[in-house]
Amino acid sequence: ANVTGTCASCHNGTSATGKSATHIATNTNCQDCHTTTAWSPAKTVNHNDVIGTCSSCHNGTKASGKPATHVPTTAECSTCHSTTGWTPANFSH
Repeated sequence: ANVTGTCASCHNGTSATGKSATHIATNTNCQDCHTTTAWSPAKTVNHNDVIGTCSSCHNGTKASGKPATHVPTTAECSTCHSTTGWTPANFSH
């Protein structure tokens, strides 16, 4: 309660543990997704604040990726899906 500054002013990888190498790419403040009482899992992820493509996180390592039953494609997720309505997909041959 008496700490001043943002989480990252201490959790910068030098003073205290910072973002891991597998952290979602974002420039938002830690407290936008995390709480100080339950750091993991994140309380929310605002996909509008994420840097990169869907598959840069949804690759089966950082976050769940395409299931084995997914239509075979090399297209980016956002070609058929949106973050506001993942299903149904907007599939076009």
